[in-house]
Amino acid sequence: MPESKTSIVYKSVLWPRFEQYVSNPLFKYLPWWVPANFITLLGNAGLFLATAAAYINYRTHIMLWPCIPFLVCVYLVGDLLDGKQARRTGTSAPLGEFLDHFFDILVLGCMVAIIVFAYRITETLTIGVVVSIGYLTLFGSFYEQYFCRTLYFEAISSFEMIFAGTVISCLGFIDPVRAVITREFFPFVSVFWIAMILSAAAALTLFARNLLRAGRRGNPLYLLHVLPNAAVVVLASKVVRAGFLFVIIIYCAAYVHRFLLAYIGRKKAPFPDVVFPLMLAVFYVCRLPHASFAALLYQGVVIVLLFLRGFIPMRGGWRWRNPQKAAR
Repeated sequence: MPESKTSIVYKSVLWPRFEQYVSNPLFKYLPWWVPANFITLLGNAGLFLATAAAYINYRTHIMLWPCIPFLVCVYLVGDLLDGKQARRTGTSAPLGEFLDHFFDILVLGCMVAIIVFAYRITETLTIGVVVSIGYLTLFGSFYEQYFCRTLYFEAISSFEMIFAGTVISCLGFIDPVRAVITREFFPFVSVFWIAMILSAAAALTLFARNLLRAGRRGNPLYLLHVLPNAAVVVLASKVVRAGFLFVIIIYCAAYVHRFLLAYIGRKKAPFPDVVFPLMLAVFYVCRLPHASFAALLYQGVVIVLLFLRGFIPMRGGWRWRNPQKAAR
């Protein structure tokens, strides 16, 4: 089984600038007693609130979208400061790694959701394809981490994608700008969809690089997760109405979460969930009522159980308050 220690290859372009001019100056004012796990939770709460703000703006047209850049910035600052605080206070623990990565895996889904709400995208199959392609980048990273004990931050990595996604989303909430960006100058061709296609191409490129670097150490058998993933996207687009976006996000994220848990717990690599696509197939064939509620409930239970499966064995690393700084 792979060891839990990971080497990090760091190539991100924007992250060092953000760290130099934003997070490092703020770090000087961070109290010693604040636990790193609180910073992780607070930062991710910022992104979840940004997603909620985007949804409310989409449903009610209440002008909440200007809050989104600030809330995303809260997430990015928290993502940088939690590790710094843990190292500074000597409170680093496996729980911190688990919490940080567990919520980071949901970040991509939140950013896709914000873009979907900003541009009023309603085609469920299109949404599913965008989400599943995006999650290939995360799967590739954790696949490589599991087999090679190496985590890569590419020159265009998650930080750059979050930054670009935030800018694109904010433009989409401005009606005249959205009209220009989504206007088709050729059939089915617009600035927005060109940006989405380029993003998908970048995601597939990053995924391919992960696989190439993993090389012989990886196990191609686990790449078969693409098949049930594709089945879920197609079936859910026909079966699930309410909450379709979040059903797909959680399904894609759950497989990555299983790889994370296998890596941290030094366990055997997981197989994808085939129960859910079979469930959707039964719903589709039998036209059963309340399929949307059942799908949401199932995925909600899955993500909660995955969280508990990681949190409970490591709960001893949880801190409500850091110990006092030792006097010199």
